[in-house]
Amino acid sequence: MTKVRFLHIADLHLDSPFTGLSALSDVVYKELKDAAYKSLTRIVTRAIAEQVDFVLIAGDIYDKEDRSIKAQVQFYKEMKRLQEAEIDVFLIHGNHDFLEKDRDVLELPENVFTFGETVQCVTWKGKFGETVRLYGFSYTERHVREKRLNEFQKQGEADFHIALLHGSEETKSSEHDVYAPFNLSELKQKGFDYWALGHIHKREILSEQPGVYYPGNIQGRNRKEVGAKGGTIVELSPKGAAFEFFETAPVVWDKLRIELEGKVDQTTLFRKLEKSLQSYREKSRSYILDLEVLTENPDGVSSADWLQMFEDEVSAAPFVWVNALKFTSKQSKSNDSWQQDLLLADELKAAIQELREEETFFETIESLYLHPGVRQYLTELDEEKQEQLLSAALMKLNETYAEIEDGKK
Repeated sequence: MTKVRFLHIADLHLDSPFTGLSALSDVVYKELKDAAYKSLTRIVTRAIAEQVDFVLIAGDIYDKEDRSIKAQVQFYKEMKRLQEAEIDVFLIHGNHDFLEKDRDVLELPENVFTFGETVQCVTWKGKFGETVRLYGFSYTERHVREKRLNEFQKQGEADFHIALLHGSEETKSSEHDVYAPFNLSELKQKGFDYWALGHIHKREILSEQPGVYYPGNIQGRNRKEVGAKGGTIVELSPKGAAFEFFETAPVVWDKLRIELEGKVDQTTLFRKLEKSLQSYREKSRSYILDLEVLTENPDGVSSADWLQMFEDEVSAAPFVWVNALKFTSKQSKSNDSWQQDLLLADELKAAIQELREEETFFETIESLYLHPGVRQYLTELDEEKQEQLLSAALMKLNETYAEIEDGKK
């Protein structure tokens, strides 16, 4: 049975800054600065060791159009390693690294084929006679809002037809801007054996037959991009696609919630925190944590003091960096349960989650800060105060809901 094995990655974002971080130590800063480069090197090393047939890169190699020389050189070196291993690379450019005419960029090794602004078809031939036709296009501007699926048409005979597309599945809600939108059913109707997707940073298998896959980005960059990041080796056969994800990101974002019983003193809190963090310290990679402590008496506990203590303990990589620490009342959390009984529970949950996003939160209260008679009495709101305001609003909503239910009895 004919089959091919290839590496599929996307959204390298080699120039990307890390966002949502407080003041960093030198150790943490250096590790973050090189994290995406290290992840890419590990991915290429794995691809060479596995002797994959070829490599697919589905856009956003760089974080922005003004890509740095360092990022270009690092990428060139990894492509050169693949060339020396006789592995071909097929890539497209996305919205963050779109192609610009007449721009002076570093020329890549001959094993790398870059798709142009219109959908092209190229043929790859394997050592044992396998043939694969590959299709794709690169962005030539920052925003590509229109559908481009009509341009993808199978050409000629081949063992497999594979398409590369940097875009958004339009039936799914996404934190990313919607570019080159498509519908899963439309993709399947095209008759391709595999769709190598990019743009969405969360790893997701949309279909196995035919294969339709987002590999996610190779290094998390903020608190929304939690969990393991890396590359995926795909085995494609007439039966469909089989996926093998492997982790390479040297820094992992994660969220940790700790619940404490009864009135909490500093000794109890210290022991609980140390025990929880030790499980992360024993791992072979670095972690950036958003830490929430549920307790009956959160008032009077200084987050700043505890954060400073954690920061002082970081001296070398791998490290555990507590980026955010908040103490939350158990009462405010338990009051959230009433939401599950509402007819519009899902919609309310989505609204609450949206309000927890910093940009949405400040858009909501913007009018207060712009009001000449009010803004003079307002102070700056940090993340902990934002959460307190939202919790208070939910508690008030809970009380109102309870009063309505009582009135029905």
